[in-house]
Formats: sequence, structure tokens, C-alpha cells
Amino acid sequence: MEVHGWTGCLDEYTHLSEADARMSELPTSVAACLVAEACNVGFTPVIQPGHSALSRSRLSHVQQNYLRPDTHRAANARLPENQADIDLVSQWGTGAVASLMRITQGGGSPTTLGKALAEYGRIAKTLHMLAFVDADETYRRRIHTQLNTQESRHALARQIFHGKRGQLYQPYRQGQEDQLGALGLVLNMVALWNTVYLDAIINHLRSQGYPVRDEDLARLSPLGWRHINLQGRYAFISSPPSELRPLRDPDDEL
Repeated sequence: MEVHGWTGCLDEYTHLSEADARMSELPTSVAACLVAEACNVGFTPVIQPGHSALSRSRLSHVQQNYLRPDTHRAANARLPENQADIDLVSQWGTGAVASLMRITQGGGSPTTLGKALAEYGRIAKTLHMLAFVDADETYRRRIHTQLNTQESRHALARQIFHGKRGQLYQPYRQGQEDQLGALGLVLNMVALWNTVYLDAIINHLRSQGYPVRDEDLARLSPLGWRHINLQGRYAFISSPPSELRPLRDPDDEL
């Protein structure tokens, strides 16, 4: 809900047949459904007795009529716009990549520009293979970093998708695609949340006079999860907070 407060991403979930139909506290219901699917735990851990937006009947209705690939894509599209404004992202060099992804996709299918870039990409792939074989050590280190990032993303996805021993039991392809779409969105929301708070921590350290080096910032990752409790029951707030949460002082825990 905090990420929704920054981006409005959950507003992209519209009714399958009634685009203008809105129900009360819809973002809360959508958030619960996304967690249920992304964590592979079903509705039981997200249901809250006495809360109409978190009843089993409401969640079932929202899942069937609001969660689908096109609404997942629309919600995802809002995240890079917010992330690009964070100072820390410039140290990672991912802002330009996020912008390129937006212009090459149209309704889930590559645009003419996207197809042209795909053809151009084949040239880049050939150059990549030649550079790798030619023992360019700098290039190899960069590829290694990218592989580590991808593995970190997979590791985070495995942690989120922890229910039912991480096995996908949807019997139909459409259901599998919907659930994986929810997982991808929740993973990206975690990455954005981590980025925002990492940036806040860095700004706080600088304000306290701590030396913060750019080379250290470049090694930070928004794909950590050890500080996030992914198991148990889940609580959802109807109104996202207007400010960031207070930062924790690690010295207070000693």
C-alpha cells in the first residue's frame, strides 16, 4: 500500500467489463489479492474478519474481475516513472533502461520501434560474443555483475513465492500467467520500496556527516529481502502513509 501511495499503481486495476466501475477500498482488496497470488498462499492469510474489503467473497470477486495481464502491465508501467526520480538510481544506471522498456511496448506487444530495436539487438549480441571471446576483462566483469543482478532477482522471486513449497499448481495456462504476472509486479514493488528507503538512509547518513562514496553506492542492490517478513498473516492499511517510516538505528538493537 505504501508503494501505491507513491505511484497510484493499484488504480490501474479496472473491472473486466465495466471500466468505470469502482468499489470502496478497491486498492486494499487488490493488494491482498496480489499478495495471495505472488506469495502462493491463497486467501486465508490475507482475509481479515469484519473488514469488507478483505472478506473472502470480495477478494474472490476482485481476483476474477480485476486481476489480469493487461492490468498487471499497466500497474507495472507506473513503477519506473517513480524510480527514475530517485537519486540513488543514477548510481545504478537503470533509469534509461526503464524508459526504453516503456517506449518499446504497446499493449503487451512490441511496437514498430520495438521490432527495429530487436533486429538491432542481434548485432549487439554478436558484438557481445566477440568481446567476451576476445578476453575483454572489463567487459567480462560487467557481464558478471549483470548475471549477479539477475540471480538476485530470481532469489527474491523464490523468497516471495514461498507458499506450497514454491510450486505452481494452476491447472490452466491463463491462471499461471495471471499468477506469475502478480509475482512480477510484487517483486518490482519490493525493489522500488527498497530503493526509496535505501535512498532515505543514504541521505540521512550524509546529513550526519558520514562519508558516503559513489563506488559503494554502485554496489547496493534493491533486491534484498531479509528485512521483510514474507510469512505469517498479512495486514493491509486502507490509507497509505503520507511520509516514510522512521528509519531504524541499528545501534538501538545492540
